[in-house]
Amino acid sequence: MAANPPLVESPQGLVPAPYASEWIGLARSGVDIRIDGHPQGPDRWDRRGTIFITNLRMVFVAEVPDAATGLVAYDLPLSYITQHSFHQPILGCNNLKGQCWTVEQGPGQGTPIRWTIYFKKGGVGTFLPLFHSYVRAYAQQRRGSEPPAPAPADVASAPPEETSEPTPPTFLRTALVDPNDPTRVFLTQPVEESDRIKEPPKFSLI
Repeated sequence: MAANPPLVESPQGLVPAPYASEWIGLARSGVDIRIDGHPQGPDRWDRRGTIFITNLRMVFVAEVPDAATGLVAYDLPLSYITQHSFHQPILGCNNLKGQCWTVEQGPGQGTPIRWTIYFKKGGVGTFLPLFHSYVRAYAQQRRGSEPPAPAPADVASAPPEETSEPTPPTFLRTALVDPNDPTRVFLTQPVEESDRIKEPPKFSLI
C-alpha cells in the first residue's frame, strides 16, 4: 500500500499512470473506501471515488482530494493484499474488505493496513468475478516466482520483448457484464503509451 501514486488525465478523468507491463482492466466509480491503520497518514481515511484494478494492483482515486492531508489516491499492490473477503450484510451495502502491507515496510513487516470498499450504487456481478480472476491469476504467477504478465500464459510461451505492448488477459475479453453493475471494463487502455511510468514498481512483484 502506498499513498498518492502517479495519476494521469484521461477522457475518463484521473486514472493511474500504468507501469511498462501493466494493463488497467476495470474501473468502478461511486464507491466509498475506508482505510485504517496507515502508519504514516491518518489513522482512518474515508473517501468516495473510483477503484481501478490492474494486473499488478488496485488503485483508489478520490473524487475530491483530501484538503487536510493532501491524499487523493492509494495503491494496493496485489502481491501485498491478504485476507480479502466479500460481505453482503442484511442491513447495509455490499462491501469488500481485506488487509494490505505497506510499500514502505514490505510484506510481513510491521502491521498491515485494513481496507474496506463499499458498493453503494449498483451490483457487483461484473466487479467481483473480475477481482477474483485478477487475484487468482496473480497467485498463479506468484507460485511460479514470475511477475504477472498481462497476456495469458497459453498465448505467449516466451517473455515478451521490452517493446511489446501489454494486451488484456483472456478473462477480461470473455467477461460477463452485469447490467446492474456500473463497472467499466477496458479492452483498450484509457491512457497513452507515453503516459506509462518508466521506472519499475517500488513494491515487490512476487
